[in-house]
Amino acid sequence: MYKRHLVLVFAFLVPAGAIQAEPPFSGPEDVAFAGALWKAMEQSQLVGP
Repeated sequence: MYKRHLVLVFAFLVPAGAIQAEPPFSGPEDVAFAGALWKAMEQSQLVGP
């Protein structure tokens, strides 16, 4: 019975913690890197304008 309660508590706590966490790739440096990468790929004609 104790294990069942413990599992239920963790089942609700883990998703709550994930909701509060920041996305792994969304900072300004990531956006700047993506822009530079896209420009380099355009110059190499790997993507369209």
